[in-house]
Amino acid sequence: MVEWLTCHQVLLLAKFYPAGLLFRYLRPILTAQLLWALMAISRGRSLAWCRGLGRGLSRSYALRHSSRLVRGQSHRLAGVLQSAEAEIASVQEATGWDTYWKWYFRLSGQPAGAT
Repeated sequence: MVEWLTCHQVLLLAKFYPAGLLFRYLRPILTAQLLWALMAISRGRSLAWCRGLGRGLSRSYALRHSSRLVRGQSHRLAGVLQSAEAEIASVQEATGWDTYWKWYFRLSGQPAGAT
């Protein structure tokens, strides 16, 4: 499961994120990937994570090339991402901060309630 999820996280970025959006969200993307890698490693799944990363990266160029038109339609993606993060932060503030989300928001430089 770790291998599959890791691979598909990379492929989702390759398919749907135009270069400008990748750059704009680079810090949250890297934060999420770092936390996911640490979680996989802490559960003894480091090889699965490495295989997934390798598989995702090896497929990403071809997918990126074949999905140019999809990325051209991604102008709404930034709004969806902001809305989703705001909702996650709201739920976390209401229910108590889960460790993953606490560190995600701290490291990605987002809402103050996570500190």
